[in-house]
Amino acid sequence: MSKAGGFITLHRQLLDWEWYKDTNTKVLFLHLLLKANYKDMSFEGHKILRGQLVTSLPSLASQTGLTVRQIRVSLDKLKMTGEVTSSSYPRYRIITIVKYNDYQDDDRQDVSQMTGEMSSGRQADDRLMTGKWQADDRLVTASKQYNNNNKENKGTIQQGERKSASRFSPPTKDQIFDFCMDNGLNLDVDRFYDYYSMQGWKLSNGNPMRDWQAAVRQWVARDKKRPQQESSLVRNVKKVVAQNYEQRDYSDEDAEAMRRMLKMGGML
Repeated sequence: MSKAGGFITLHRQLLDWEWYKDTNTKVLFLHLLLKANYKDMSFEGHKILRGQLVTSLPSLASQTGLTVRQIRVSLDKLKMTGEVTSSSYPRYRIITIVKYNDYQDDDRQDVSQMTGEMSSGRQADDRLMTGKWQADDRLVTASKQYNNNNKENKGTIQQGERKSASRFSPPTKDQIFDFCMDNGLNLDVDRFYDYYSMQGWKLSNGNPMRDWQAAVRQWVARDKKRPQQESSLVRNVKKVVAQNYEQRDYSDEDAEAMRRMLKMGGML
C-alpha cells in the first residue's frame, strides 16, 4: 500500500541506533520504512494512516528473506523500544511506525514526486540538491527531538498498553497458537479456547479475564501436574488394598480348612 516510487530519508545518526548491529532488526525496520504509507488510505473498512502498513508475518518473511520466527523476534524488539506498534487481526496486522512524521515529512515526499515529473536533468538536480539540504536540516532537528522525547514516547506507549489490557479482547486460536510456539508451551489450543469461550472468558473465581497469556501458562502448568496427581492416587489405592488384605480376619472355619489342605499336601 506504500508508493512504489520516491524515496525515504535516513540520517547518519542511524549508525548510533541501539539495533543497528542487529542485522535482522535493522533489515526489518528499514523494510517497514520503505513499505509504510506516505498518505492516508483505506483497507477493508480500516483507515490506514500515513506511517502505517497492512502486512503479515509470512509476507514480511517472504519480502525480507528472514524466517517468520526472526521477523517475530525483531518486531518484538522494535515494539519494546518504541519504534513501532502492531495491531493483530484474524488475517493480517497493521504496523505503525511511531515517529514516522518526524523524519519523513510531506516536503520530502513532494520533492520525490517532483523529481519524477521533471524533464530537465539540470533543473531536477538543482531542486533535488536543495531539497536534500533542507531534508538534512529537518532530519537533524527531528532526530534531536526524537532522542529528547524517547522516554516520554515509551511512557505513552506503556500507558496505552495498560489501557488496552483493561479493555480485554478475547484472543483468536491463531494468536494462542503463536504464543505457545514462541514460548515452547504444550497446549491443546482447541480445548483451552472452547472452555473459556463457554465461560464467557471468565476465570474460575468468576472474575473477568485480563491476561489470556497468563491463563495459558496456568493451564499448561495444571496439565503438567495432573499425571503426578493421578499416579499418587493410584499408589494410595494400592496401599489401601494391601492394608485391607493384611488386616483380614480369618474365621476358625477358614483356619481349619487351611490346616486340612496343608496336611493333605504332606506339609503337616
